[in-house]
Amino acid sequence: MKMNLLVPIICAVLLGYLCASFIFNQYGVASFTFQEKGDVYFLQCGSYNTEEASSQPIQGVDEKITVKQGGKYYSYIGMTSDMEIAETIKNLYNQKGVDIYIKEVHLENEDFLNELTQYDVLLESSDTLEEINSVLKTILATYDEIILNS
Repeated sequence: MKMNLLVPIICAVLLGYLCASFIFNQYGVASFTFQEKGDVYFLQCGSYNTEEASSQPIQGVDEKITVKQGGKYYSYIGMTSDMEIAETIKNLYNQKGVDIYIKEVHLENEDFLNELTQYDVLLESSDTLEEINSVLKTILATYDEIILNS
């Protein structure tokens, strides 16, 4: 009688272990992907103490967005989730005489991160500064719509 109970118990424990192992492995993959995906590189073109100073145009910058953080106003020309793209854009603007700083920020808004990933494909395939600026303007509008106005 003990042998008749032992076989189903061993099967149940083994089946439970296999199911738990499968679910745990799936959870671990999704969690890692989300954390990696949250890093965004903001392309900062200025830092100001007053809102009035931040609204002044910057020579060589067509479009920017200004965000108040901790009592200061920071102006950004765009953002990307790829450090290599951020470095390329920074170098292009530096050649034009505009100082750009790369600021790493972790965002958790999946809608914006998905949009940004799609725009990164466009940025990567852009050859000229005009094409890059066009994509950056769209990114700024998306950031304003999804993050700042929510």
